[in-house]
Order: sequence, then structure tokens, then C-alpha cells
Amino acid sequence: KINKRLRPAVDSVACICGIVVTGVLAWYSIPPFWHSWNIREVTMGIVSFPIYPAKFIVVAGSGLLMGQMFLYLLRTVKGGQSSR
Repeated sequence: KINKRLRPAVDSVACICGIVVTGVLAWYSIPPFWHSWNIREVTMGIVSFPIYPAKFIVVAGSGLLMGQMFLYLLRTVKGGQSSR
């Protein structure tokens, strides 16, 4: 169990690490998505399915998660405590 005075600092460090990791994931997922979009990449087989929507979901999802972590960081810093 973490001390109540130390908890906001630990939560802030965890949020910053999460923001960095999801930001890097989003940033490095953009070029593969963009290339897939430009060539209209599809699967090979009897039925062709587009691949670029799944690649977009990776970019959008990691970007949204990064934003949510940023909001949680602001709430933690402003309030001095976590919501748990």
C-alpha cells in the first residue's frame, strides 16, 4: 500500500510513462497506416478485406488512450489525489 502523500507523485510518474509509451505507439503507427491507406491494402484470398481500417484503429486508439492519460494526469496534479 502506498502512502497517501506519495500516491499523487507515483500516479503522475505512471501517467507520464503511459503518455510516452502510447504517444510513441501512435506516432510510429501513422506511417504504416498512411501507406496502407494510399495503396488501399487488402488481404489476399477468396474475399478481400481492407487492412487500413484496422491500422487506423491502432493509431486512433493509442491517441485516445494518450489523451485519457493526460486528462488523468491533470486531475491528479490539480487535485493532489487520484480517483481510486
